[in-house]
Amino acid sequence: MSRSYVLVLASAALCYAALGAVLRILPDHVGTDLGGSAAAVGLAVGAPALTAIVARPVAGRWADRVGPRPFVVGGALVMPSASCPPSARRRSPRWTCRACWSASARAR
Repeated sequence: MSRSYVLVLASAALCYAALGAVLRILPDHVGTDLGGSAAAVGLAVGAPALTAIVARPVAGRWADRVGPRPFVVGGALVMPSASCPPSARRRSPRWTCRACWSASARAR
């Protein structure tokens, strides 16, 4: 296996781990803390799949034209930022922001 293949595979695994971490606490947060209905919980949990159905064909065509680098770097910056807010309940906002920015800076 080439080094670049291993890096892509590892980054994909980390992205899915981040998504899994958010999906682990999301139903309880929406249902209990926010008082959402079962439909709201389902919509919150299903949002990543619905977004993928819409965005992947468009992003795929764009990546074919532009190249994959902007999407890989953009995803590496967005994923930690999008994964951090659920942890903000348990930690101070300053700590959460610092952790998110340092994680995205390392991803560059």
